[in-house]
Amino acid sequence: MPPTRLPDMKESSKVVPHKRRTLEGPDAEGDLARLQRRFRSVSRRYERAMVLRRFYRAARWWVLITAGIAILYWGLTRATQWPLVTSLKHLAASSTCTVARTIGIAPAAEGQPGYWRHHDGDRNGIACEPLE
Repeated sequence: MPPTRLPDMKESSKVVPHKRRTLEGPDAEGDLARLQRRFRSVSRRYERAMVLRRFYRAARWWVLITAGIAILYWGLTRATQWPLVTSLKHLAASSTCTVARTIGIAPAAEGQPGYWRHHDGDRNGIACEPLE
């Protein structure tokens, strides 16, 4: 049996120039139709990606806002001993005694919702005392 001859590297690594495609000849209409289908396919993929990108950008803000509200709600319900509405009234009453009276939590004793030290002028433990 004769020894197997390995192909010469110069022979196997020939570079063949790419055949340039033209839309001429008997198959021109078929080639054009295939090219148009490929172009539409690529265009649809690009458009779908752009729509998804716009959606994700818009959704990102809604997710952040919703997460912020959820964290605020969780913080208000876990960090205070009062129900959520009472906690919100307590926070609203921090600005002035007029607000505290308007929402109905004044006068407030120390430890109760609506009591803020800066509203207790005489330091007797009762904030926003009734006007005389």
